Amino acid sequence: MLNKEFIERDFRANRPAKFGLPVTGEVNLIKHEVMLPASIITGKRILDIGSFIGQTGDWCLNNGAASYTGVEIHPEFHEIALELMTKHHPGESWQLINQGVDEYFAEAVECFDLIFCGGVIFAHVNHVWFLKELAKRSDHIILESRHPKAMWKRHADQIPDELWKELEYTMPYQEWHDGTMTNLGRIDHSVRFTAGNTSIGAVQLLMELEGYSADLHMYEQLKSQLPDAYGMFKDPGRVGRYAVEFKRDSLVKKHLLGDAIITDPSSWNKHTINWKDA
Repeated sequence: MLNKEFIERDFRANRPAKFGLPVTGEVNLIKHEVMLPASIITGKRILDIGSFIGQTGDWCLNNGAASYTGVEIHPEFHEIALELMTKHHPGESWQLINQGVDEYFAEAVECFDLIFCGGVIFAHVNHVWFLKELAKRSDHIILESRHPKAMWKRHADQIPDELWKELEYTMPYQEWHDGTMTNLGRIDHSVRFTAGNTSIGAVQLLMELEGYSADLHMYEQLKSQLPDAYGMFKDPGRVGRYAVEFKRDSLVKKHLLGDAIITDPSSWNKHTINWKDA
């Protein structure tokens, strides 16, 4: 459950749909039930990147988490979270850190049982760096973000269903927005900024490079229960979101990278192509 005050103080209920789904109490509850069920957080140390006003901390501690750490860049949101967490979770194991991820990743080395990162990665340009930093700190990561859409938003109706499915699920690609991306800026405001969106296929590939396998069961549940927010939409005015669960996996596909040619030539002998046989 979520304490009522964490829902009442969530001003995202006022957000116009073109800037993202208005977040009602029902939406908030469903998102947490699907992405952070008690079965995966009970007894666990949780790190929340982009902790907003503390709802995920409230949820995690109400559902048996051993500890909670929230990192939030906005001082207004951090202050609300601090007020509410102090009121509703006195004596419990939690901390809130008012920092941007650049600063946090540079200073903090603590590892966690589970990292939840919702609605943050698209506010950064270097997604390879971002995912590497998450991978340093946990074997279990839940990533929630936005689907790319700029490349087809004017011609979506011309894209065949088979290709559309590949764009949604398997094709690894990124897109960049020059000053047109939006995210929460302060209470009842969004801000425009330059950053990018990375597809499901791309984040899966980048996490495979770090030794993680991906599971999309959460995404399918969210598409079913919150169809106005989760999925890849052909309507350019709608923000489509996704969620992927990653776990470290010793059996994940091993990729050969170009730098291995120099650092370990023996690792790429079996991948070489004889031009005469090509």
